[in-house]
Amino acid sequence: MRFKRFYITEQKAKDIVVVYPGRFQPFHNSHKETYDNIVKKFGKDNLFIATSNKVELPKSPFNFKEKKKIITKMFNIPSNRIVQVKNPFSPVEILTKLPETTA
Repeated sequence: MRFKRFYITEQKAKDIVVVYPGRFQPFHNSHKETYDNIVKKFGKDNLFIATSNKVELPKSPFNFKEKKKIITKMFNIPSNRIVQVKNPFSPVEILTKLPETTA
């Protein structure tokens, strides 16, 4: 599926959504610091964490379910803000669900 997206200026945008993509193998304190900085600027309800279910030992040992558990239990990030995507750096699973007035 080809993803079509356009850029919209903040003046025209009704909503701004931030997708924080990554492998998160595992999610750690520096990731949490980045998450907190994004939340300060855009709000926690405007932020999604995008990560895949890809497991490749030894570099990427955690599957999506395990990463989600680490992120929610250790860092107290709401589970509904963590989304499984095929490619975190092109999170069509998130972006295609947003209105066209979203930046």
